[in-house]
Amino acid sequence: EDLSGLRVLISAGESSSIEKGLSLCGSLSYFNAYGPTECSVCSSIYRLSEEDSWRRSIPIGFPISNTRMYILSDGGSLCPLGVVGEIC
Repeated sequence: EDLSGLRVLISAGESSSIEKGLSLCGSLSYFNAYGPTECSVCSSIYRLSEEDSWRRSIPIGFPISNTRMYILSDGGSLCPLGVVGEIC
């Protein structure tokens, strides 16, 4: 509960609430990380800031260094931009 000594916090695994994330942005750098089970921990990351207060949830972000993310259809084909699919 006391995070006063932290400068950076990265969370992964379960989705954090936008309210909780924004409450931390004033005192430290908060990053939301995401990754499928196959990646063990995370494969993307997003740095939340106070400017994100309009959001309803925290984005999963962009691929971390040396990784790529693809959105694939049920048949395994690459999805066009804006089409819902599975993150691989």
